[in-house]
Amino acid sequence: MSEPYDHSDPETGTPTRLPAKVYRRRRVAVVAGLLAVIVIIVMLVVGPQGVAGWFGGGEKPEQADSQGSEQSAEAKPKGDKTSPKDAASCDMKQVAVEAITDQSSYDSGESPQFSLRVTNHNDVPCDLDLGTKTMGFVVTSGGETYWDSRHCQTNPETTLVRMEPDQSLETEALPWNRTRSTPETCDSERPVAPGGGASYHLTAEIAGVESPESAQFLMY
Repeated sequence: MSEPYDHSDPETGTPTRLPAKVYRRRRVAVVAGLLAVIVIIVMLVVGPQGVAGWFGGGEKPEQADSQGSEQSAEAKPKGDKTSPKDAASCDMKQVAVEAITDQSSYDSGESPQFSLRVTNHNDVPCDLDLGTKTMGFVVTSGGETYWDSRHCQTNPETTLVRMEPDQSLETEALPWNRTRSTPETCDSERPVAPGGGASYHLTAEIAGVESPESAQFLMY
């Protein structure tokens, strides 16, 4: 391919050629410019790490991310908020208990639902046993005990819970079938507690701490 004429002789007006090395420089400059544009476009699409990987340098981003995720998952402890190794047991003098009923009165045939709310007033996180092994509900009326959840309890459980300072937790509801309980009547028929608007009081206990006030309710 012949090279174009870049200029003409000023005296004769005849087109003349530039030296061959000038054209070579121009070709090199054009090729270098095209390569630079291609590299910039690739870097914008795959990033500098991807470009380095194509030329044999660095790690592929997909492999680095995968390994990092696996290492993070393995290093993260499971159940760290409830592990008794990370905090001491709560000072029960700084724990408050409140007895709770789901309603203030119950029609005939309705079963009261009991729960308790516990609040940690310790200054630091601590572990508290909120299992059935340390939990108790007592129903009284006129100074007489009608029902105690521990009278016929089976398989009591220990459930350590990590509690933050000033955190409150409420237990799941426990139903009462409105019958009187004694340790001796667990496997026999029990008398039904009086209704007709009778007033009852519920107290709750957890790990030896009893609710200072009872929750009053009526049964019809």
